[in-house]
Amino acid sequence: MLFNYERALKIMDKYNLEALIATSPENVLYLSGYRSLSQWALRGVPVYAIFPRDGEPSLIIPISDLDLYADKPSWIKDVRCYGVFYIEHYEKESLKLSDSEVRLAELMKKVKRGKSALDLLVDVLVEKGLDKKKIGIDEIGIDYNTWLYLKNSLPNAQLKPAFNIFKEIRMIKTSDEVELLRKAAEISQKAVETMLESVREGVSELELAQIVEEVIVKEGGRVFATVIGCGTRSAFPNALPSSYRVKKGDIIRYDGGCTYNDYYSDIAKTAVLGEASEKIKKYFKAIAIGTEEALNAIKPGIKASEVFRIAVEAVRKNGIPHYKRHHCGHGIGIECYDKPIIRPTDETVLEPGMVINIETPYYEIGLGGLQVEVTILVTESGYELLTPKTFDRELLIV
Repeated sequence: MLFNYERALKIMDKYNLEALIATSPENVLYLSGYRSLSQWALRGVPVYAIFPRDGEPSLIIPISDLDLYADKPSWIKDVRCYGVFYIEHYEKESLKLSDSEVRLAELMKKVKRGKSALDLLVDVLVEKGLDKKKIGIDEIGIDYNTWLYLKNSLPNAQLKPAFNIFKEIRMIKTSDEVELLRKAAEISQKAVETMLESVREGVSELELAQIVEEVIVKEGGRVFATVIGCGTRSAFPNALPSSYRVKKGDIIRYDGGCTYNDYYSDIAKTAVLGEASEKIKKYFKAIAIGTEEALNAIKPGIKASEVFRIAVEAVRKNGIPHYKRHHCGHGIGIECYDKPIIRPTDETVLEPGMVINIETPYYEIGLGGLQVEVTILVTESGYELLTPKTFDRELLIV
């Protein structure tokens, strides 16, 4: 199960909430396990997952996506539909239907068509006795007019923005989430290693990107970002693959990854074709030590800001005295950037169950970009690398 049920109750108690309502695609998926194609593709179609402190949770979805629920049911059994859509049932006694088809036919019979998503949400909250309670609403998936409508329709309820509350809940991953993150990381790792095996003089960044993306798709992932910069173009932090062709002595820097069942991987690797300059080797060693020192500091009880300080100071002491960064990592999960962020202002205390990326990139125009990025699980005694099994302490030569 993706949803950390016990942690959700604990955080709701912290903020004195009687219910949480997920509205954004990521939080609806996290809370319910249900992925609305319309909501993810169109980014405006309402879907609401309601989690009361006491009582049965509910899911409000467009009727046009009811087949998705029938095919992959949520743990939330109370599903309500809005809108108008029709799927006919070909009734023939000898016809053998799959379980998904049977569920869809049964659900279609129960649907009450015509209500708007917002009116249905208000009805459900009143039905559950939440119209006079303190409710946390994920504000990212609704607009200002929707917020006003809810306030006017529920005048005795206390509505509190809850996007960051969902983020706080999601900081600690369930075992199912960790396994999805591990698989996503493994897919990206395999894709990058395959790409690096194909580096040769004259190959273009676009050709290298195609190799990465083909492996990701073949392994069951979805590409979310492919940054490949070669030569001095590697200094562009967001280098989109171009027609640039690799030459001897060029840096090849990859940053990006995939999603696997909607959970993200984000890794980085750096290599050089042929012989690297002494400066490049020195600078890469410095950022690798920065990453390693940050990893060595990871344990329950340390603050994100302290991990940042250790990473930056290690890079400075070991070869790049002018090194500067705004962050040296981030949580990762159902979003690529989850809490905490490894930056000087984040006082979040690390806890077991957090999954975090550690990175110490360096970009210098005219020289290139160097990057190490790994994903770790915070454990009771320290950390576990999710990928790669070992990280690159030395610059890769291909």
